[in-house]
Amino acid sequence: MGLIEELQKERGRLEKAKKWMESSKKGTKNYKKNEREWSLQCSTMNGKNRYYLYDGESEKKYLSQKECNIIRDLSQSEYEKRLKKCVDQELVRLIRLQNCIMKNSIDDVYEKMHPGKQKYIQPVEPSKYQIFEDWKNSNYQGKGFAPDAVEIYSNNGERVRSKSEKILADMFLSKGIPYKYECPLELRDRRIVYPDFTFWDIENQREIYWEHDGRMDDPEYAEKAVRKIDGYVQSGILLGEQLIITYETSGYPLNGRVVEILVEKHLLGRCNL
Repeated sequence: MGLIEELQKERGRLEKAKKWMESSKKGTKNYKKNEREWSLQCSTMNGKNRYYLYDGESEKKYLSQKECNIIRDLSQSEYEKRLKKCVDQELVRLIRLQNCIMKNSIDDVYEKMHPGKQKYIQPVEPSKYQIFEDWKNSNYQGKGFAPDAVEIYSNNGERVRSKSEKILADMFLSKGIPYKYECPLELRDRRIVYPDFTFWDIENQREIYWEHDGRMDDPEYAEKAVRKIDGYVQSGILLGEQLIITYETSGYPLNGRVVEILVEKHLLGRCNL
């Protein structure tokens, strides 16, 4: 799973470079004179760079620093032409490797069989989708509520502690992302914490935790929140990988756009089928 994720990151990096080149106009600039196309040559003499236009045969024309716009355009053009060739070659190799790895997944053997046959089959090991289903259906005991606590329920039917948590829960439900609310988690120091939301990352076979810190302008609350985050980090649960955090204060409510960005980045396509 780690290899596939790294390949996907590298492919995204290459495709980003390709889009950048397509939007750049400098890479298409050429210098033409007397029906000939000239390239840029550079040499170093006595520690100083000298630039020349070269026609590809024998003629050279010295470029002074006053003609730096020509030097800049042709340097950039040469860079982008070389970059395009490299990116195109790397993308072809990377896509072939990705296809080879994904095509040979042992999970696919079971998943591609007819559902009517699957129920009679005992696979060599549970598929990632079976593990996902088992995770969704497993029972757990969450935290209790104080007798005088306000009753707020999500559209999924579970009781939550705040209107912001209801907003989050309802968004996850609307996007088809299964979650567990306040499912207990034992940290490395044996301390039990209750993440606000827990998800299952199907591809990487691990849980992702979402904490919403809703009273960050309360010094005592903020200190507890920071201590809790440190506990996650010390247990190897890192922000941006397995830990997502949202926040608000009495004067700055939960930002829905930020939530959308985090869901798209970390959950969609990874924590739902």
